[in-house]
Amino acid sequence: MNTFAGAVIPVLLSKIRETPGSIPDDVLYSLYYIFKQTLVQALEILDQSHVTRLSVTGTPRSCFLVQGKNSHYLTYSHYCSCPSFMYSVISRLEVPMCKHQLAAVLAEAMGHVQERPVSEEEFVQFVSSPPPEVA
Repeated sequence: MNTFAGAVIPVLLSKIRETPGSIPDDVLYSLYYIFKQTLVQALEILDQSHVTRLSVTGTPRSCFLVQGKNSHYLTYSHYCSCPSFMYSVISRLEVPMCKHQLAAVLAEAMGHVQERPVSEEEFVQFVSSPPPEVA
């Protein structure tokens, strides 16, 4: 992530937290400047409520499970299991996050995350091989 985006994104997310449930226009414009089409794709994921936080019961450990077009992807602040993360974020440095990561941080900031408590065993299973379908 470049220095500009790394400094601006947390500020934009804090502005979203100040207006729960929506994204102010000025923040939306700034996000579009940074993410372009990735923002549009992330907003589509949000519209479909496809962001779930998997939280291990009794621990602070969690990750996001985000439904993409063809599969579910595990997302953390600095990693996503989707192919675009490796190609666009890591290899080509085109954007600071993939659409799944962006959808997860926006959903969290807006308070639109579905919560799913899981056991230690379930969490390990998700992390080692995400299932094609989530109940």
